[in-house]
Amino acid sequence: MRLKSWFNSAPPELHDPLEWILPLPAMAGSPGVDNGRPLDRFLPLQGGVNFRDIGGYETTDGRAIRWGQIYRAGVLSQLTPSDQQYLGQLGIRLVCDLRTASEVQKRPDKLPANPDCQWQHLPIENLERSARLRGLVAVLFDRSRLDNLMDEGYTRVMIDENAPLIGQALSLMAEATNRPLVIHCAAGKDRTAVIIALLLHILGIPTETILADYTLSNLHYDKFRAGMQQDLHRLKRWGVTVDHLQAVILVKATRLEKTLAHIGQTYGSITSYLVKQAGISRQIMQQLRANLLT
Repeated sequence: MRLKSWFNSAPPELHDPLEWILPLPAMAGSPGVDNGRPLDRFLPLQGGVNFRDIGGYETTDGRAIRWGQIYRAGVLSQLTPSDQQYLGQLGIRLVCDLRTASEVQKRPDKLPANPDCQWQHLPIENLERSARLRGLVAVLFDRSRLDNLMDEGYTRVMIDENAPLIGQALSLMAEATNRPLVIHCAAGKDRTAVIIALLLHILGIPTETILADYTLSNLHYDKFRAGMQQDLHRLKRWGVTVDHLQAVILVKATRLEKTLAHIGQTYGSITSYLVKQAGISRQIMQQLRANLLT
């Protein structure tokens, strides 16, 4: 089938993003937060993307992550002045940006209105750009090939090729002087998600909770879709629409499950990977637990 005729046909069957969100267990509460309600961990920002607190998740030994210490997010370039003031009042001290240099140049961060807030660049390849520009047109003929390409972005690009940057990000989180801390990429659902998943594992959060937190990004599906629409100009000549890319935009628990399984199969265990590949000492892991758990 010729390329143009295929894309002029209807896109693949679409899924409801909310169907892919896993249920969260009850969370340890904090003032102003209702237990178990996932929307309460999203910050009320006008220009924020997928900006949320990882606090409240309970560990296997009955402790819980402290609220207001680690935030995960998408791009910060659309923050409004009131958003910046709000984040400044939270006392955020460090913003870790996982985007590439070209992404940063195109959409530079707007930082919290806090004179002590610092910006740290930890560039990791853009998984969504990999899917779009490195053979995306070809793999769109086959949804399973597209899924495989995205899986490879997690395992090869993130885990295998960027272990030192993952270690650096986790080490920064361990330092009390860097917190509260925000870690973000473009959408806050891929690069950020892998690092947060590893942090949650270090802290002793059950796997089912880690996967549920991961799927919360689907609550921002419409924002991701709108952002992807803006980047489709190179593919419009073939009739590609954003609906053809739903597999790239959706967050599926199976993708993170495969990533964690890849770590175990390739490196022996997640702890072994963190120590030997990412350069995280057991002392840093203990420091993370001591500082982030209550």
